[in-house]
Amino acid sequence: MIKIWSHIKNLEGEEFEDLYFSNYDIGIRGLFYHKDCPSIFLLPGRWQNSKDFTFSNPYKDIKYYLLSKKYNVFIIDYRSTHLHCKKKFDLFTLDDFVEDIEYLINFIDEELKLTVKHILGFSLGASFAFLLNPHIYQILTSLIILDGGILRKYERNESIQYVNPAWNKDYRKYNSHVQTSSVQYKLSGDKFFPENLLNQFYFASKSKENLLQSFGRHISSIKLPILLLYAGKQPHRSVLTANLTQSIKIKKIYLFDTNHLDMYTSTFSRYVVFPKIKHWLEGIK
Repeated sequence: MIKIWSHIKNLEGEEFEDLYFSNYDIGIRGLFYHKDCPSIFLLPGRWQNSKDFTFSNPYKDIKYYLLSKKYNVFIIDYRSTHLHCKKKFDLFTLDDFVEDIEYLINFIDEELKLTVKHILGFSLGASFAFLLNPHIYQILTSLIILDGGILRKYERNESIQYVNPAWNKDYRKYNSHVQTSSVQYKLSGDKFFPENLLNQFYFASKSKENLLQSFGRHISSIKLPILLLYAGKQPHRSVLTANLTQSIKIKKIYLFDTNHLDMYTSTFSRYVVFPKIKHWLEGIK
């Protein structure tokens, strides 16, 4: 049985930080505008969680930007988020993460009586967005992919594989989870993410044949409109992976003068990336 904590936050509600450290496997944090507004499920990147990221301007955080545009936003805390899970890391696989995501989407539907209409994935979360089971895509309206995917034409840079973007000065408060993780990483070299999952992605990323062999049933079931916003090397993994779907509407926006983290939380994302997401959502209703 998966244990879940939930924090559903009204527009003028208060956060209860103690919930974040509860002894649960996965979590979901909700920013609720109104029951009649569309709901977006956010899949963060590998080193991120549902905590707020930005110091100065909350609208540089994608959650609050979308909330201000009258969307309900739900964001997952992956089962690797909490340090008490660290001893189990080697047991986690991709199937576990996919199961968690689908479990929470069903939780929103059954417990909150809201239907998730869009999935927005950043980085690793973008990879997960392509790998859900077919019945999930049947209830969605679109996928929004921020600088992530699986299939790639180049080798990854092993020297930066485990750099934690949460250490970047543009990110918000170094809460005790990040502080402890940083110290343990520097002392022990622990990678703080399930190796089984990374190995599965790495195998699939090597070729189209590997990817279809591993995840073909998931990717080929996607017929939704897809928005791709991406930066970095070309051809980009976002495009390569999306091209394996059956979608007949794939909007590709290459932001050449930026980097990976700028796609998710920064002044650039606030004024360039987020408005493009808003325009897509308004046109896809």
